[in-house]
Amino acid sequence: SIILDNFSHQEYYEPIGIILIRGNSNDVQQAGTIMMNSIDHIIGYHCAPAIRGIKLSNLVSIPRDMNEQIQFVLIEYNKAFNEKGLFFFELCRCKARRLLLVFREKQLRDYVRQPAVMLFLKAYGYHDRMSIMEML
Repeated sequence: SIILDNFSHQEYYEPIGIILIRGNSNDVQQAGTIMMNSIDHIIGYHCAPAIRGIKLSNLVSIPRDMNEQIQFVLIEYNKAFNEKGLFFFELCRCKARRLLLVFREKQLRDYVRQPAVMLFLKAYGYHDRMSIMEML
């Protein structure tokens, strides 16, 4: 299977650089084909700034036909990266797509706690005692 590997902060800015192949030699031989269609490639390409820590978050739309892969991502990527402060969270889904938010929890929490941002959010029912996950 294909999965983002645990890697240091310095290694993962280039979108293709975060695609690492695990498995047997047949997987590696087919990597070019697999990567272009994989959820790893979609997330890596569209979420590299959040993965690297350049941005607080990135939102990516995943085709609904990747249901099994998205479930794998949500479980395995969170298991691998939550301790490093990187989270993968499904915001919503419809017939055709699922929206995945990739974010840096501490940085996003610090951002929403800014007085001006919190004032705006309070107007829509959010409060300062809510966690980031409750806000999402």
